[in-house]
Amino acid sequence: SGGWYRCSASTAQLNDGNKARFWDRIDKFPEEFRRLGEQLAVAAGETCPILKQPAMDFEPRVGALNFYTGKGRMNWHKDDYNFAKKDRPIVMASVGDTAEFGYKMQAHEPDASVRLESGDVIIFGGPARDLIHALLRVYPGTAPEALRWDPHLKAGGHRVSITWRDVGVEDGLTFNSDERLGLTVTENTLPRYLPRRSKGGKSRGKGYRRGA
Repeated sequence: SGGWYRCSASTAQLNDGNKARFWDRIDKFPEEFRRLGEQLAVAAGETCPILKQPAMDFEPRVGALNFYTGKGRMNWHKDDYNFAKKDRPIVMASVGDTAEFGYKMQAHEPDASVRLESGDVIIFGGPARDLIHALLRVYPGTAPEALRWDPHLKAGGHRVSITWRDVGVEDGLTFNSDERLGLTVTENTLPRYLPRRSKGGKSRGKGYRRGA
């Protein structure tokens, strides 16, 4: 992976604006990571009967991590079916600084929110699979002492959202985050992350590599 940062000769910026994203096939992660996602889904199914069958069917096939500084935000959205199957839960763990997590079942409903502390887990599944949600705020300096890493970040704050997703090429997910964000340039790269061309026709983009 290209990592959290988009690097040039003089600067290093988060790879997706005010946040950084990474996702790839689950076999790119340690086996313990896959098992943890399964265990969290099973635990949710045992606690909440309506999630029992979706949790039993859940097979984590993609791991995704979002990194936020104190300025990081995520707008209101619901997760598309090409990034998680409609009938399977999404397992999300929050690590690092406390975050204000916004949620609502329908767009017309009033906004609600809950503070997620390090180690808290949310399962989007069953009737809540299409939960509309947002990251409203990160509270710098609230992480457990052992997780207060990278003190040189100017924006402060260190929060990682980890999700396990049951999704694959049959759902339309045919690329990883490096491709999507232009760290490896392919036909799947978002237009805003394609390398710019100079007048001489050479790429002026920094920190990119051309995909095979």
